[in-house]
Amino acid sequence: MARVNRILRVILIVGLGAALGGLLIYWLIRVLRQEEETEEAVRVSAQRLAEIPIPLSPEIPEEELRTVVPPAGKAAPSADGVEDDLTRIVGIGPKYAEALRSLGLGTFTNLARQNPHELAIRLREKGVRVIGDRIAAEDWIGQARQLAGEAKG
Repeated sequence: MARVNRILRVILIVGLGAALGGLLIYWLIRVLRQEEETEEAVRVSAQRLAEIPIPLSPEIPEEELRTVVPPAGKAAPSADGVEDDLTRIVGIGPKYAEALRSLGLGTFTNLARQNPHELAIRLREKGVRVIGDRIAAEDWIGQARQLAGEAKG
């Protein structure tokens, strides 16, 4: 009888071990599948976000709408024909500076004459992702006016 009890205990222990092992394997497979699904969802979401156009701010002050913006490539050159270092403006890095130069806005004076929202539209047409609210918030135009005044003085 003692021998039968011992055999039953061994069978019970082995059975419980197999059941726990099976549950562990099931749990691991489920976790791995969830990670794969999450990575795919993140990848798809990022792709969709990149495709969303950036809307313009609906509230553009009237005085900014009346600002005359010269057509692309038609901005007046500086008096000495030299372009300014636009990266001195906080918020403008080398890529933005290059895009601004491609629009004919290579000087502080030319940039200071721009409307932030219309400038953002023109930059987006060149493939640069920026919105007028950012240009206004970082005060590119005001900084350009100040730097243009320093260059003249």
